[in-house]
Amino acid sequence: MEYHVRGHTELPHYDESEPWVAERPPSLWENSVSGLMLGIVPYPDDTSPAVLTWRALRRIGRLCDLSWIDRRDACDSLKQRLDDAARSLARGQDNAARRQLGAFLDELGGQRGNRVNESAYWLLRTNVEYVVSLIPQS
Repeated sequence: MEYHVRGHTELPHYDESEPWVAERPPSLWENSVSGLMLGIVPYPDDTSPAVLTWRALRRIGRLCDLSWIDRRDACDSLKQRLDDAARSLARGQDNAARRQLGAFLDELGGQRGNRVNESAYWLLRTNVEYVVSLIPQS
Protein backbone atom coordinates (compact mmCIF):
# COMPACT_ATOMS: atom_id res chain seq x y z
CA MET A 1 0.00 0.00 0.00
CA GLU A 2 1.42 3.40 -0.97
CA TYR A 3 1.13 6.26 1.47
CA HIS A 4 2.10 9.92 1.81
CA VAL A 5 2.79 11.78 5.03
CA ARG A 6 2.24 15.49 4.90
CA GLY A 7 4.97 17.63 6.36
CA HIS A 8 4.68 20.90 8.24
CA THR A 9 3.35 23.82 6.20
CA GLU A 10 4.03 27.37 7.34
CA LEU A 11 0.95 29.56 7.65
CA PRO A 12 0.97 32.45 5.20
CA HIS A 13 1.90 35.85 6.58
CA TYR A 14 -1.16 38.01 7.25
CA ASP A 15 -0.87 41.75 6.69
CA GLU A 16 -3.92 43.55 8.08
CA SER A 17 -3.32 46.63 5.88
CA GLU A 18 -4.14 44.73 2.69
CA PRO A 19 -7.08 42.56 1.77
CA TRP A 20 -6.08 39.07 2.63
CA VAL A 21 -6.08 36.52 -0.16
CA ALA A 22 -5.07 33.05 0.77
CA GLU A 23 -2.60 31.45 -1.55
CA ARG A 24 -3.13 27.90 -2.62
CA PRO A 25 -1.50 25.70 0.02
CA PRO A 26 1.07 23.20 -1.22
CA SER A 27 -0.49 20.01 -2.42
CA LEU A 28 0.07 16.74 -0.64
CA TRP A 29 2.46 15.73 -3.42
CA GLU A 30 4.61 18.87 -3.07
CA ASN A 31 4.97 18.73 0.70
CA SER A 32 5.04 15.10 1.72
CA VAL A 33 7.18 12.06 2.08
CA SER A 34 6.01 9.00 0.25
CA GLY A 35 6.57 5.43 1.24
CA LEU A 36 5.37 1.93 0.78
CA MET A 37 4.01 -0.33 3.48
CA LEU A 38 4.09 -4.08 3.29
CA GLY A 39 1.54 -5.57 5.59
CA ILE A 40 -0.38 -8.62 6.42
CA VAL A 41 -3.00 -9.52 3.86
CA PRO A 42 -5.56 -12.30 4.02
CA TYR A 43 -4.56 -15.67 2.68
CA PRO A 44 -6.18 -16.65 -0.60
CA ASP A 45 -9.04 -19.13 -0.49
CA ASP A 46 -6.75 -21.73 -2.04
CA THR A 47 -3.87 -22.24 0.40
CA SER A 48 -2.27 -25.12 -1.44
CA PRO A 49 1.53 -25.16 -1.45
CA ALA A 50 1.58 -24.33 -5.18
CA VAL A 51 -0.57 -21.22 -4.76
CA LEU A 52 1.40 -20.02 -1.75
CA THR A 53 4.66 -20.56 -3.64
CA TRP A 54 3.38 -18.45 -6.56
CA ARG A 55 2.40 -15.82 -4.00
CA ALA A 56 5.94 -15.79 -2.52
CA LEU A 57 7.33 -15.50 -6.05
CA ARG A 58 5.29 -12.32 -6.65
CA ARG A 59 6.48 -10.98 -3.30
CA ILE A 60 10.15 -11.33 -4.31
CA GLY A 61 9.53 -9.04 -7.26
CA ARG A 62 8.22 -6.36 -4.92
CA LEU A 63 11.14 -6.82 -2.51
CA CYS A 64 13.55 -6.35 -5.41
CA ASP A 65 11.73 -3.16 -6.44
CA LEU A 66 12.17 -1.87 -2.88
CA SER A 67 15.88 -2.83 -2.90
CA TRP A 68 15.36 -5.16 0.06
CA ILE A 69 17.15 -7.59 -2.25
CA ASP A 70 19.72 -5.29 -3.74
CA ARG A 71 21.09 -7.02 -6.81
CA ARG A 72 19.20 -8.11 -9.89
CA ASP A 73 21.16 -11.37 -10.15
CA ALA A 74 20.20 -12.31 -6.57
CA CYS A 75 16.56 -11.47 -7.33
CA ASP A 76 16.59 -13.50 -10.53
CA SER A 77 18.20 -16.52 -8.87
CA LEU A 78 15.75 -16.55 -5.94
CA LYS A 79 12.80 -16.06 -8.30
CA GLN A 80 13.99 -18.96 -10.47
CA ARG A 81 14.22 -21.30 -7.48
CA LEU A 82 10.67 -20.45 -6.40
CA ASP A 83 9.40 -20.72 -9.97
CA ASP A 84 10.94 -24.19 -10.30
CA ALA A 85 9.35 -25.27 -7.00
CA ALA A 86 5.94 -23.88 -7.98
CA ARG A 87 6.05 -25.76 -11.28
CA SER A 88 7.04 -28.99 -9.50
CA LEU A 89 4.14 -28.56 -7.08
CA ALA A 90 1.73 -27.94 -9.95
CA ARG A 91 2.88 -31.23 -11.54
CA GLY A 92 2.47 -33.09 -8.24
CA GLN A 93 6.21 -33.59 -7.79
CA ASP A 94 6.25 -32.95 -4.07
CA ASN A 95 9.73 -34.36 -3.34
CA ALA A 96 11.31 -32.25 -6.08
CA ALA A 97 9.48 -29.17 -4.79
CA ARG A 98 10.66 -29.84 -1.24
CA ARG A 99 14.29 -30.05 -2.47
CA GLN A 100 13.89 -26.88 -4.56
CA LEU A 101 12.40 -24.95 -1.65
CA GLY A 102 15.23 -26.20 0.55
CA ALA A 103 17.72 -24.89 -2.02
CA PHE A 104 15.85 -21.58 -2.02
CA LEU A 105 16.15 -21.35 1.77
CA ASP A 106 19.86 -22.23 1.59
CA GLU A 107 20.50 -19.50 -1.00
CA LEU A 108 18.37 -17.01 0.91
CA GLY A 109 20.38 -17.73 4.07
CA GLY A 110 23.63 -17.36 2.14
CA GLN A 111 22.57 -13.93 0.86
CA ARG A 112 21.30 -12.74 4.24
CA GLY A 113 23.06 -9.55 5.27
CA ASN A 114 24.88 -9.48 1.94
CA ARG A 115 22.32 -9.00 -0.84
CA VAL A 116 19.15 -9.70 1.17
CA ASN A 117 18.29 -7.41 4.09
CA GLU A 118 16.85 -8.74 7.37
CA SER A 119 13.27 -7.74 6.56
CA ALA A 120 13.29 -9.58 3.22
CA TYR A 121 15.05 -12.56 4.76
CA TRP A 122 12.49 -13.12 7.52
CA LEU A 123 9.48 -12.36 5.32
CA LEU A 124 10.56 -14.91 2.72
CA ARG A 125 11.96 -17.48 5.12
CA THR A 126 8.82 -17.73 7.25
CA ASN A 127 6.55 -17.90 4.20
CA VAL A 128 8.60 -20.59 2.45
CA GLU A 129 9.03 -22.66 5.63
CA TYR A 130 5.25 -22.59 6.00
CA VAL A 131 4.83 -23.81 2.41
CA VAL A 132 7.30 -26.63 3.05
CA SER A 133 5.32 -27.66 6.14
CA LEU A 134 2.21 -28.04 3.94
CA ILE A 135 3.79 -30.36 1.40
CA PRO A 136 2.80 -33.95 2.15
CA GLN A 137 5.65 -36.28 3.14
CA SER A 138 6.14 -39.16 0.72
